[in-house]
Amino acid sequence: MRILIVCTGNLCRSPMAEHLMKRALARAVRIPVENLGARGWIVESAGTHAYDGLDMPENAKRALAELGITGVKHSSRLLRAAHLVAADVVFAAAKEHDESMRMLHAASAPKLRMLDEGRDVYDPMGEGLDQYRESAAHISVRVEALAAELLASAGR
Repeated sequence: MRILIVCTGNLCRSPMAEHLMKRALARAVRIPVENLGARGWIVESAGTHAYDGLDMPENAKRALAELGITGVKHSSRLLRAAHLVAADVVFAAAKEHDESMRMLHAASAPKLRMLDEGRDVYDPMGEGLDQYRESAAHISVRVEALAAELLASAGR
């Protein structure tokens, strides 16, 4: 199962969601995060307007560390049609990302979903640590539910 999570710059929302999703899946199947790939779970992220190769802001790393995820390594990447084609399911942080993905590769529409069907995930880029914490907390709640749903649909 290849999971792709998309935001704008692939610097805060989608990489935070990527790492939180990895943790949620690993906990659910009771394996270390680094063994997810061997069990057939690939979780990646990208950005609709990203520059390749940038690191996450320190506040994003701090918000993840406060949720127990440390030592995060990240290199931003621009979303390409090939990423959408390769993914089994794609989660958008905001409605604008969903729309961009549909324009980039319309045939991928059936696998596109929102991280939170009820609202966009707040973009904390350039703001203070409290806004990163708020966004990370929102993402954490959503990915826990989505991971359980994905595992149930995969029969694991």
